[in-house]
Amino acid sequence: AGFVPFALTSYREPSAAPLPEAVRTLYVTEHSAGYGLREAVLDFPRTITQRDIPIIGSMFPDSCRRANFYAEPDLKMRCTDAPGLPFIEAALAEQGEVYVLVETPPIIGLDVTTVEGASVEFLGASPRPGETDESAAVKLWLLTINR
Repeated sequence: AGFVPFALTSYREPSAAPLPEAVRTLYVTEHSAGYGLREAVLDFPRTITQRDIPIIGSMFPDSCRRANFYAEPDLKMRCTDAPGLPFIEAALAEQGEVYVLVETPPIIGLDVTTVEGASVEFLGASPRPGETDESAAVKLWLLTINR
């Protein structure tokens, strides 16, 4: 295999490029790569059915801002410092519901099942290369306050 096949693969599907493990980790499988986040945000028009409910990104703020580049204007996430629990609780108190896109809980993003007084509904996963829906680091949830 020469440079041209490598370049074509890198251009068409970077996650399939033959890379050393450290490089693959940085640019494909870890949070800094952006895989999963872009896919989740591009899927918002399908998964976010109530556009008057806030969407909070429970992730590093720079990841949230980068993901928002792909979002439709009325489907942009509110970016917070990870994990963003105070913002999630405030949105629940104000509106009774909040969408939360979580990345790598509980290491980076919030484990939404720990939010007191709220029920959680899983809406979808956006797996990175090598992940499954079950093991995906990026997942979308709808939290509803228990009344």
